[in-house]
Amino acid sequence: GDFPSRVEARRRVSGGSRVARSRMDGGMKRSYSRSDEEGLAMPQPKAAPLHERANERFSTHHRRSSSVGTNGGSFAGLMAYQAPRRLAMWSALVLAACVLGLIARAALVTGAEYVQTGGVDAREDVLCDGLPPFVVVVDAGSTGCRAHAFRVSPGASASAFTLEPAGARVKLETPLASLAGKSADEVADAIGPMLDEIATRVPSADIADTPVYVWATAGARALSDAQQSQLWSVVTQAVRKRTDFFLPAPGSKSEANHFRTIAGAEEGYFAWLAANYVVGVDMTRVGSDDAPLETETVGALDVGGGSAQFVALMASEMETEKRIAVASLDALAESVYVRSYLGVGAAHAELRARKEAASKAKANGLSEASFACGFKGHKQETDGVALTGSGEYDACVELISRLTARKLEEDGETVSPFTLAAPAAALGVESGRAFLGMSLLFHVTNFLHVAFPGALPTFPKPSLRDVRDAGRKACGAEWSKLLRDVDGVDANTPVDRLPGRCFDAALLVALLGDGGGFGFAEDERRVEFVDDVDGRNVEWTMGAAMSLAHRAAAEAAGKETTLECGVSASKKTRVVRPRGSKTTRVVRKSVGVVAALGAMCALIAALAGAVEADKMWR
Repeated sequence: GDFPSRVEARRRVSGGSRVARSRMDGGMKRSYSRSDEEGLAMPQPKAAPLHERANERFSTHHRRSSSVGTNGGSFAGLMAYQAPRRLAMWSALVLAACVLGLIARAALVTGAEYVQTGGVDAREDVLCDGLPPFVVVVDAGSTGCRAHAFRVSPGASASAFTLEPAGARVKLETPLASLAGKSADEVADAIGPMLDEIATRVPSADIADTPVYVWATAGARALSDAQQSQLWSVVTQAVRKRTDFFLPAPGSKSEANHFRTIAGAEEGYFAWLAANYVVGVDMTRVGSDDAPLETETVGALDVGGGSAQFVALMASEMETEKRIAVASLDALAESVYVRSYLGVGAAHAELRARKEAASKAKANGLSEASFACGFKGHKQETDGVALTGSGEYDACVELISRLTARKLEEDGETVSPFTLAAPAAALGVESGRAFLGMSLLFHVTNFLHVAFPGALPTFPKPSLRDVRDAGRKACGAEWSKLLRDVDGVDANTPVDRLPGRCFDAALLVALLGDGGGFGFAEDERRVEFVDDVDGRNVEWTMGAAMSLAHRAAAEAAGKETTLECGVSASKKTRVVRPRGSKTTRVVRKSVGVVAALGAMCALIAALAGAVEADKMWR
């Protein structure tokens, strides 16, 4: 069985070759003669199978220390000797595969929730659960988007609450309507940064219970029904993909309320609620015993890029000590005089005025013409005609009034002359009702006050005569000098809007005055132009958030509301919602892919080890 005896046997077969042996360093050095090599070159017996050779080696090596006495048991001993190491190795590989698999799942599937479908669930509309901690409203206007977050704090009673802005609004210069026809990914990339930023205004623990509403105004109203449907479909996908805010079940009736184009009357009414709330008329108390007095309310004037609104409670229905006697803010909307005029906002009206000037020039065979509503010397091409501003303020006011009357006639107004005039009861001349002028009305008066010191000393409550005088001074300024001295002075006048401020100043007088506008007299000072009151923005989004929270509070108090709450037979569907910014999602996806590949490799290695062990057994 040992090596020397086998060599001796070979020596005898080969004719007695000499074998020299010598021991060195505890080992054995062997040298062979040529006859030895010839003997070794002879055909050798067939090699024994792997497991028999392993048994022989293992048995020889462990004969003295092992109790296993047979060749059959020797291989079992070998496997018993190696099993713990192999088991540890396989366990480590399987564990690594499981860990990497969990990492891959967490990275690639970043959020899932079970939502109710096939019926009405209490969580289908978060307002059914009572007051939400915050409400996020995005104003998707015709000149850009503004995201607002509002903190909702419960009051002493179930139906009482307060509403405050949660940090500054977030601006996006891209109008939502301009994204019509884009894909969900393109829309997500466009509005994503705004959504990411507004989310920082809400504590992470409250994100899942904070509803978000993206409501569009005049810009989207100008789109066709098909265009609006496509736009809201991709916007819904983009917001679900980008945010963790609460949203109801996909395709539900409640979801449609989170993404929609609001009517002009709604926009005006919400602006009116906000205007009253910020001046101290607590409209959240409507429906309670201590509702505000009717005579406390103020009127609201809101002009944007696409539309203009006039809102006021009718004075003829007022009594000195009479409280607002309606059950909800939804019901109050029916008692308020609200008028919204699409197409008379700054952006739409200026474009119409420029096209009018270009059309006249073309009719006379001209490629150049003057434009009364532009700063003196400012040049801009419209429909192939180079229009140069002449700064004729009064002529611009007359042009806007004429085009506004034509627009009203085109829109189906039946009473001539076609004006925006509000009824005396809504104007409240006798009662001396105060009004707040918001949005563009504030921006242009603030511009005249800041850019031309001393031109509007009565700001923020100038008369229309004061605005007219300041407008004449501004429009008469040379464009080159204006660009050098005024650009950047007013934070609310970006460089791309600066050329239009002459037009805006004329638009204000045309819309508010009694020569075709709402009907305010030249010397009245009942309109205060404001952007915020005590740090609170006066924008329709606050009124919208108030209206939503008011429904939730009424529902919590057991009052009748327009909400559809309750539970019916339904099933739950798992909805996966990718979250985070685009960069975060790319990094997360990369980590997930790498982890998945690592898990596969670990499983393959473990399987290969198991197969090899199986071969050894066989």
